[in-house]
Amino acid sequence: ATGYCRNNHHPKEKMGFRKIPTILSRSVMTSLSSPRFTSSTSSSPLSLILAESWSQASTGYDRVFIPKFQPWTDDGLHYLEEALRHDPSSFVSKDKEEENEVIHVYVPCCGPGQELIPVANTIENVLGEKKKGKATKIQVLGLDLSPGMVEVARRRIEAASEDTKQEQDKKTTIINLDKEITAVVGDAALPPSSNNHIVFSCFGLQQLPDPLSTLQVWIQSLRVGGVAVVLYWPPKVEEDNGPWSRWSQLVKAKLLQEKKDAENEKKLTTVAAAANPPPSNKEESNKSVSTDFDVQITKFLKEQQQDETKSTISILQNCYKSHEMKWKNIDEFWTSMTHYGPWKSLRLKRGDDFVDGLRDEFINVMKKGGKDDDDDEMSHLPKARLLVLVKTREGNDGNDDCNSSKL
Repeated sequence: ATGYCRNNHHPKEKMGFRKIPTILSRSVMTSLSSPRFTSSTSSSPLSLILAESWSQASTGYDRVFIPKFQPWTDDGLHYLEEALRHDPSSFVSKDKEEENEVIHVYVPCCGPGQELIPVANTIENVLGEKKKGKATKIQVLGLDLSPGMVEVARRRIEAASEDTKQEQDKKTTIINLDKEITAVVGDAALPPSSNNHIVFSCFGLQQLPDPLSTLQVWIQSLRVGGVAVVLYWPPKVEEDNGPWSRWSQLVKAKLLQEKKDAENEKKLTTVAAAANPPPSNKEESNKSVSTDFDVQITKFLKEQQQDETKSTISILQNCYKSHEMKWKNIDEFWTSMTHYGPWKSLRLKRGDDFVDGLRDEFINVMKKGGKDDDDDEMSHLPKARLLVLVKTREGNDGNDDCNSSKL
């Protein structure tokens, strides 16, 4: 079963969580390629559109959405810290090449890299207390399909590296852990390593072609004792009168109208599939793989719980987290979503005329939903799903079935 996470107040107020310094210890590697890692990218038309869309939106997304999504990122970091404190000894292994203790971290769909440094700092905060005096390296790999996003992530890491040098010049006391943080372009569904201690991902899973299979692959890439912290937007992030839901309804209605008016059925079927509108009824929903993945994940985890003898994971958290998002007005929300956010890809698929043609209708629909003035502040309460999973053993024949043992 899923529900709202226990202790739903802000994670920074929870016991044992303190603000972590943003400095990076001793060494930070910032590169778009590394001999230790190899990655591949998908060349499907939809993947290329998504990569281009997020590259064009990368700077604006980093400026507008990252601060608004920060409460969810803080949730993930808090629960990562809880998992690390539960059994910190399981997160350190010997590196065969360097003979150092190394913690391997995989951050798929890293976007502009907002999680990369905080994840490393969270690990340092916990394990540094346990491993004082020992040489431990934290190796973080961020992977994203979008070259533009990776470039922003790289700049973020480089800026943090420069801050570290300045702090070290001041002889600031730091914990004796190295950090190697790398951002690369690649397919997040194909982890380049199968020996990860941690997988940490915020709001990337729902964009991948097969979220359930990808989640299984991420867990499979963990070593025994490793932790996966995954946040994603479910198909329905808010009530039907919320802005995300209303926009989806408008896009779908427009596409259905085009389908009725068009003569070329085959062409329009392809367009409708590419636009990926939400289903209009339960029958369509059952047929749609792309819009019911949240139900599939729930069903999968429940099925695995029924047979503990085949279980390979323990579920520490499986719930929904809601936080309020505020905008100056409806127009700011629409502009941000269609130029810097997830609706940007529709511009590349259908063109600016299609998207801009729905602007006035969207604003009018939102006004009928309770907004009397275009300049009124707008707020909504989207919910994201949070999963914290610990790998307890390997699957049969070396294949991890991503089973769950407890909730």
